[in-house]
Amino acid sequence: MTTSVPKRRNGVLSALYALGKGGTQLARTGEATARPSGESGNVAGARKLFVYIASPSFSGSTLLTFLLNAHPDVCTVGELKAGMPEGGNYLCSCGRRLVECDFWQRIVEEHARLGRRFDLNDFGMRFERQPSRWVGKVLGAGVRCSSLELLRDAAIATLPPLRRARDRTLENIETFALAATRITGARVFLDGSKDPFRLKYLPRLKHFKLKVIRIIRDGRGVTNSMMRNEKQSLEASARSVRNMCIQLERMELKLPAEDCTKVYYERLCREPNATLNALYRFLDLDPSRAATDYRGVEHHIMGNRMRLRNGSEITLDEKWRRELSAQDLEVFERIAGDMNRAAGYE
Repeated sequence: MTTSVPKRRNGVLSALYALGKGGTQLARTGEATARPSGESGNVAGARKLFVYIASPSFSGSTLLTFLLNAHPDVCTVGELKAGMPEGGNYLCSCGRRLVECDFWQRIVEEHARLGRRFDLNDFGMRFERQPSRWVGKVLGAGVRCSSLELLRDAAIATLPPLRRARDRTLENIETFALAATRITGARVFLDGSKDPFRLKYLPRLKHFKLKVIRIIRDGRGVTNSMMRNEKQSLEASARSVRNMCIQLERMELKLPAEDCTKVYYERLCREPNATLNALYRFLDLDPSRAATDYRGVEHHIMGNRMRLRNGSEITLDEKWRRELSAQDLEVFERIAGDMNRAAGYE
């Protein structure tokens, strides 16, 4: 069955439009988010990978992004959901503002060659940030139980503003990934946006096969980092960790098992080479081609303050062991201890 696409649409938009129409039919028949094992949602013969890092904040995603970007077949800018208040004045990891960085200027130029405009002040890749607030709230809500997710899928399937916003955002994501892999020659695009709900939509990418790396870190460490960096209470931070882990597990169940893998932050820091070699096998990359010093290659990454550091030493952050009191640990145990033990932490 052929889907009719208006002539004014460019190639990328046409592909996403057709894919979105197919997804709409699935949603209408109640098969909205789950895919059978092995079904990638990509055209036959797709050669590039779109790799998504999923994790709570402060779990080591920026470190892993830098390490994987040291492989010449990997391209990343960190978090695609970025849209910093500074806009083009935001400091790239290379030390220059985005408006002055050669890489970002090439991104703008490659978008133009693809018939698109790229705005350094608003990447347009956040599902939760839409012109209509209600649209953003529906698309960007956290991953809920199956019945509520079916309601969201039905709303997207039947309400054109939701469907258009979802497809427009996906188109922006895919166009950026195409532009970045074209100018770097990489065949793997890495997105460190972390948020679980984005995994509802990314399987619809047309020119990329989706693979997911889930980073797991001791929840006590994540909680402590949240308290320190986001000025949240212990209770709020522990609940945030618990909620994020629940959302990640819900989404993981909806993805083919062979397209998902786990990385433990503590092992990444203690045994980076072994951890990276396992990831290279998962991504079908040649480990011998990776740079031995990840800081010795060019990076253009957005994220936390680590992006602006010069040293390449990997340090395990376990400040929680001395900064959380016995009473703090009791509070954490009450809120998220069961999930932490399920992840393998005592």
